[in-house]
Amino acid sequence: MPNLGVLAGTTAAMTFAALVAVPSPAHEKQSVPCNATALRNAITRANTTPGPAVLYLSTRCTYTLTTPDAGDLDNGLPIVTSEIDIRGNGSTIRRVSSADFRILQVEGPGGRLTLNNLTIRDGRDASGGEGGGGIANAGQLTLNDVQVTRNSTTQSGAPEMAAEASTDAEF
Repeated sequence: MPNLGVLAGTTAAMTFAALVAVPSPAHEKQSVPCNATALRNAITRANTTPGPAVLYLSTRCTYTLTTPDAGDLDNGLPIVTSEIDIRGNGSTIRRVSSADFRILQVEGPGGRLTLNNLTIRDGRDASGGEGGGGIANAGQLTLNDVQVTRNSTTQSGAPEMAAEASTDAEF
């Protein structure tokens, strides 16, 4: 009989270990190569995969947006609809185009974007809607050591950012 007790205890321990080892749906940290397509793809992947995402931009890279995002012509990047933390590493995201579009937009209720150590520049909103040449926020936006500069809009109000929800900024 002692062998059965050891076997039962071992089986329970193995079952518990198997339950603990199951991977969570959270994203792994993702490095984003220095190009606009890679950044668009990373944001799209973050929006469609359950759990928060952390995106690491290439150090001191300039991500140049020459065309609006195919999914929304008012924005250079896909609309943020999930929890995303972008670690900029001194990088810049900018628009260089004859087409008018803002850099990015955050939409609620799931849109939660944190930007760190990054510059957002040269966005231009001409949508006549949300405003914010650099960033339009209708979700939750946190800025840490971020410069939002040289953006414009045809809307009255703030050319750099437009907010309909919470925006926390630390410059």
